[in-house]
Amino acid sequence: MNEFNLEEKECQCEKCIDMCRHITCWGTPSELNKIIDAGFGNKLMIDWWIASPEDIYVLCPANIGFELKQAPYHRDGLCSFFTKDNKCEIHNIKPVEGKTTTHDFYDSKLRDKISKLWNTPEGKSLIEEWKSKFGVKE
Repeated sequence: MNEFNLEEKECQCEKCIDMCRHITCWGTPSELNKIIDAGFGNKLMIDWWIASPEDIYVLCPANIGFELKQAPYHRDGLCSFFTKDNKCEIHNIKPVEGKTTTHDFYDSKLRDKISKLWNTPEGKSLIEEWKSKFGVKE
């Protein structure tokens, strides 16, 4: 189970596989910390959630070409963990959005909940540690 008590699903239909070709999934700070600890920190990027009074930054799997950078303005792009055989390289530790979403590109309510976890001292600290470890500059 995950931090949001959402049912985790496993679907490999073409529609679900296509999501990984076009958008990367978001996860919680604890999930992204596991991905970093597993040696995949170099395949992440900084995305953002538009909020008031200021945007919230979120560490997530990168679009190909945006590893160790800020997400592109238009986020349509292949996930850095998508393999040639249409699988997820980090399947066992993939973020909550990838574990719970099927047949749709994303659920904005889930992204809002995830962003709130990044707008905490723990979330902000993880982003700063990641930037320092990998020499990421904004």
